[in-house]
Amino acid sequence: MRLPKLVRDSRKGLEKEIQTLPSGFYDSFEYTRAGKNLTHPRTLGCIVKVLLGFDSVKAVDIDIRMNIGRVRFQPDIQVIGTDDTPILFIDYESPNSSDARIPRKDVLPYLKLGRPIPYIVITTLPDAPKAKWKTRVYPSSASRNRGRVRQKIRESPRRFWYNNYRHELKKLKNRLDSVYFFNIDGKKVMVAPLFKKT
Repeated sequence: MRLPKLVRDSRKGLEKEIQTLPSGFYDSFEYTRAGKNLTHPRTLGCIVKVLLGFDSVKAVDIDIRMNIGRVRFQPDIQVIGTDDTPILFIDYESPNSSDARIPRKDVLPYLKLGRPIPYIVITTLPDAPKAKWKTRVYPSSASRNRGRVRQKIRESPRRFWYNNYRHELKKLKNRLDSVYFFNIDGKKVMVAPLFKKT
């Protein structure tokens, strides 16, 4: 899969930028709890710092509300190019929000916007067993067996949730050409494709 340059450079820059963050910043809930809820704001700061270093970027807007008619697209970041138009949208989901909400909260509103501007969704999910991984929102299919589902999530949060995203978005896969998933696992930022891009 060939990524657009801005998408590719954003991944590489973010991975470099997060190396100085404390151990456990992304693969635990230590920095995503009351009184120490730093993961989301600190990561947005890292992303903005990376983006502002690119010649193709004129400005970075935070917490945008693109509420037009019935469309409610609200990305964390809108990147403005040198011609004063949006060239990239980004949503970052910390450990406590990398769950069943992503397809409906992030991807579907972006698709309703109907603009072919690249969109990156960054999740924070370890691809290893995590016995204390918290789960607040479950897939709708888990209404009766939450204990068993919780166990499956903890075996590999990334594998569980990405399988869920594939299931939720499979009917829309032909419309996802400009949607890119990244996943932060420890100190690595990886491209995490849901489907093969054509």
